[in-house]
Amino acid sequence: QSAARRSLRAGERARLLRLQNACFEAPLAGYRPADSRLHLAIAELSGSPSLASAVADARVRVNDLLDAIPLLPRNIVHSNQQHARIVQAVLAGDPKAARDAMAEHLDGTAALLRAFLA
Repeated sequence: QSAARRSLRAGERARLLRLQNACFEAPLAGYRPADSRLHLAIAELSGSPSLASAVADARVRVNDLLDAIPLLPRNIVHSNQQHARIVQAVLAGDPKAARDAMAEHLDGTAALLRAFLA
């Protein structure tokens, strides 16, 4: 949401698209690092150092949990579809759509973790 409120420079927009594409193109073993880089970039684009730090902290913990479950291609496809909606909303400057898309993405990740780790 915060990143979508900012007027992004051309380089920031290009970086966001590059990181999104890196997720789309990542091999299975490289997906989680690419995913983390995209999430961190979105947090950094918010312009809030404290938000970027909190997201970095959360990613470390979430990645530890994600590493305990199988990485399934269908989940990656779904995650990348959600990433595309998030990035599109940020680039369009639509905070509500960005917030809604990110909430859906995070809720989906939480549900996935609960299903596998319960």
